[in-house]
Amino acid sequence: MLCKFRKNLGSTGGFTLLEFVVVIALAAVIMASVAILITKGKESAAFSSTNDNLQIVQAGLAERKVLNPNMPLQAASSTTWPAALGSYIPADLRAGGTYPHAYMCPAATNQITITTPVLQDADQAGSVLQRLIDNKTCAAASTVSATNAVQCVLVAFDGNASCQ
Repeated sequence: MLCKFRKNLGSTGGFTLLEFVVVIALAAVIMASVAILITKGKESAAFSSTNDNLQIVQAGLAERKVLNPNMPLQAASSTTWPAALGSYIPADLRAGGTYPHAYMCPAATNQITITTPVLQDADQAGSVLQRLIDNKTCAAASTVSATNAVQCVLVAFDGNASCQ
């Protein structure tokens, strides 16, 4: 009986090379799929937080415009926001905050441009910008800076900001 057991045990030995290659290929496909999902998740999170922050800034600026139709003039983009906007924009989105955004409102264009904090890389910044344009938060004139920050021309203030 012991001989029979050894005979059966020996005849069912391990994986063949083909089975091993198939298992390795499946593992590689799963790992590649997970990597793609992680990248998409990071892009989605970056878009979501950027869009939320821009909506907060836009709502604060809209509230300011209701009370005073002229927006504070600022010819160059700076994280030092005009004092007149201090009570309308949360501190963590202005200078010295957790997520500092830059403000620009030049008289020549009468449009408000908000520059976001730097994103992970140029691809992510481009993807976020495209989604912001599709979402009608940023105008088509918006760009990505050399430092991978989104320079969003707010749709609500594109050409009608009355920068003074």
